[in-house]
Amino acid sequence: MFQDTTVRGSCQPGFCIVEIARKISDLARKNGPEEPGIAPCHEHFFPELVDKSDGVCIPFVWYLAKHTIRAIMAKRVGRQQLLEKAIALFRAKGYSATSIDDVVRACGITKGSLYYHFEGKEDLALAAMAAVHSYFDEHVFSLLPAGGAPSTADLTRFNDAIEEFFVLHPDGCLLANLSLEAGVASAVFGNEIRQFFTDWQACYQRAFARRYPPRTAASMAADALAVVQGCVLMQRINGNIAPLQRQHRRLVELMAAGKPTRRPPA
Repeated sequence: MFQDTTVRGSCQPGFCIVEIARKISDLARKNGPEEPGIAPCHEHFFPELVDKSDGVCIPFVWYLAKHTIRAIMAKRVGRQQLLEKAIALFRAKGYSATSIDDVVRACGITKGSLYYHFEGKEDLALAAMAAVHSYFDEHVFSLLPAGGAPSTADLTRFNDAIEEFFVLHPDGCLLANLSLEAGVASAVFGNEIRQFFTDWQACYQRAFARRYPPRTAASMAADALAVVQGCVLMQRINGNIAPLQRQHRRLVELMAAGKPTRRPPA
């Protein structure tokens, strides 16, 4: 198919875009810049890389091959992978400091591939928040389910799941970070932030309601959430999870110190 410096029959059967890209990449390294680009002026072309038989300009074919391969590879990056990268970036850098360019660069895709899944940065952030909420619903909040009769062992497992999550994600809680940046009054993010922490607090309330009057359990749950979030924030600052672990032990002790109620909370 190939001669020394030409690409012949690029439209003939058997044309292989991967082989084209490999050949042209070698030629580009020998003859000029890594990405020649496309320009109407001849000084931007490599005359020795032009196929005289059909006038195909190698830089154009190389550019086409590169972006075709990139588009093919981009299809392999699914919505979930995009979300995982976006969550990590939003958590570490914040919403304002994270650009769409940051996300596509981290994924190795084009903007078009991202916009296939998400309308824009706001839509991506909302999906990221929903994904974190869904994870907690499935793996953390479910350990103290509504309508159950949680024990101190259940609360311990709940606490352990939280610790495990923040050991793996030391940049903190995505929704708490966004609440500090955007505020719960945000028309875009406020509802999701409030609902996430309402669900978290309800878990503590169900645990304490097993052994304390409803109003006391509600107050204890609000305090527990505030203390735990403070520990998560401090872990992000100084990298020390020990305060969170101590507070978790304290919550179990508080639950154990109460007197069991006759019926489990609704």
